[in-house]
Amino acid sequence: MKQKPKIAIISLTSCEGCEIAVLDLGAKLLEALKNVELVSFKYMMEASLCNKRNELPSCDIAFVEGSPANKKDIELLKEVRKKAEKVIALGHCAHLGGVQRMKNYGDKEKIAKSVYKQYKKIENNDGGGIDKYIKVDGVIPGCPITKDEFLRSLIAALAGREFEIEESPVCYECLNNSYECLLQKGEICLGPVTLGGCGAICVKSGQACWGCRGFLPEVLPLRDGACPVSTNAKLENLRSKLKEIASEEDIEGVEEIFGLRRD
Repeated sequence: MKQKPKIAIISLTSCEGCEIAVLDLGAKLLEALKNVELVSFKYMMEASLCNKRNELPSCDIAFVEGSPANKKDIELLKEVRKKAEKVIALGHCAHLGGVQRMKNYGDKEKIAKSVYKQYKKIENNDGGGIDKYIKVDGVIPGCPITKDEFLRSLIAALAGREFEIEESPVCYECLNNSYECLLQKGEICLGPVTLGGCGAICVKSGQACWGCRGFLPEVLPLRDGACPVSTNAKLENLRSKLKEIASEEDIEGVEEIFGLRRD
């Protein structure tokens, strides 16, 4: 009898919203799991058996959520890479560092003290994605992920195919759905340079796009997702437009939320 592919879903430092999005697949998830052996996922298994570096089982595909914020995370991440045939970054934290990356733009010690009132000393590494430490075989972007993209990614990985996302901006989805353009209303919106695929769900709700899915590939992110000093015309044109409606400080404040500000 052919052995089922082994799948693991691993948590680092995060809000775990992407794992909740996976659960939100409901019956579709249960149907997909009939074809695999789930070896680690704390929301569907005994939590004490998951995310332990010394007890991590070998697997065919490991989906990793969260960013490596401390030594324990980094050690677990490296062990995942040893044990998994493929590693897929699950969501923005694993992909580009998440909101934790905001501390890179300020005094990290001061920021930590403002959060932890009894602060003495904690691990306070720079924020960044998991590809700072290991090779990554694929990415499911977003904060949180789009649940159907997870399902398509799983199916593609099991079939030995690369998971592909159409390289079009969030703006296309706004146009296709006749959503009001918030940029034209004078709001800071990064939709023109952000990878689509989310259905423009934030704009649908009246919230501008802050770039949680990362830049379009043509906007040339660096290895860890930071925007280089010299970018292409599309990003510069957007920044010129934004400067007509907002201050540089406000623009950078939005860009910092998901680590897209130029360092």
